[in-house]
Amino acid sequence: MASLEVELQKMYESKIDVSIAWTWEGDIDVAIGNDCVGLHREGIVRTVGEIVPWLQNAIAKHYPESKYNVERQGGTWAPKEYEIDDFAVERELVRRALEEMKQQHGPEPKAGSVN
Repeated sequence: MASLEVELQKMYESKIDVSIAWTWEGDIDVAIGNDCVGLHREGIVRTVGEIVPWLQNAIAKHYPESKYNVERQGGTWAPKEYEIDDFAVERELVRRALEEMKQQHGPEPKAGSVN
């Protein structure tokens, strides 16, 4: 079983936003991403032992090329050109989130057009 401390540190070093919150109902809310970059996924687990597997699955789905995921899968991670500048990572995540929104909702109407 992966150590929560070790895995959270690796996620932090991979610049993946993670949040964990205990609720009054006894559940544990987990999330990756943040609203500022347009990617935020949440889930609920029942035990502390379920936190790391939930995060790993969410990261594999939403951040497959992240340092954390590539190294966890046994690969050798190398930064992409856009990842050299810290702010470029956020810009790339925003771009991806906007593309995802366009796929879900269709293209935005052109300025001045009437629906």
